Amino acid sequence: MDYEDVALCIIEEEKGTIGKVAVLKIKKLDFISEEDGEIDFTEDIGSDEIEQILDVFKKLQGDGAYGIARRSLEDELSADDKLDLPAEVVPEDVKAEQFVGSL
Repeated sequence: MDYEDVALCIIEEEKGTIGKVAVLKIKKLDFISEEDGEIDFTEDIGSDEIEQILDVFKKLQGDGAYGIARRSLEDELSADDKLDLPAEVVPEDVKAEQFVGSL
């Protein structure tokens, strides 16, 4: 999994939660384009861009946006992915794997 995969997981989960509003808001970001419901990235994205996506959704939903993002990554993200993500969106099982792996 890479940052683009993370972004797409979060965006898809948000679309399922708040509908088209999710796409309308995030496509205002410089690095995201949308055509016919398909999300594309106009540049390589990293942790800063993930933070920007989360900020957009946090403005709409408050801290609940972190829970939605975390839920979207539960079956996708693993400790082996080694991505720099905000702790609020990292699933608990991944945090546990990372902790055990650091011992």
